[in-house]
Amino acid sequence: MRQFTVILLFAFSLGTSPCFAQHPLDTNACYLVVEKMPAFPGCDSLSNDAKRNCAKSKLAQFLAPGIKKLADPSLRSVELLVQFTVETDGSIRQVELLKGDPIFAAAIKKMMEDGPKWSPGLQRDLPVKVQMRMPLKIEIK
Repeated sequence: MRQFTVILLFAFSLGTSPCFAQHPLDTNACYLVVEKMPAFPGCDSLSNDAKRNCAKSKLAQFLAPGIKKLADPSLRSVELLVQFTVETDGSIRQVELLKGDPIFAAAIKKMMEDGPKWSPGLQRDLPVKVQMRMPLKIEIK
């Protein structure tokens, strides 16, 4: 019985060891949350929360000229929810307009995919793909 107890305790200790608790990092997977989130150019040095607010502001400024060309002139602003993936090289792919007038979808996709590269997301100091959703409000007038 004593030998069984020792083996059982050893088996439980394996499950709590940091070496066995770590999972291998899959650099081909797409993550929703990582240690260092992607950043729009100029927002790199901020904390994750501040980085997100900076990115929302700068992305809205970047998209505004294209959106204004397509928007109904009577609108004061346009609210959008955009989902996209920041690749390991910082390029933007898989852009989708989840909320907003579909008339903007193709323009947003083209502008974002042709736009500036972001700083990629990092997990364990390795660049990984990160899917992001970003609500944007673009002032028309």
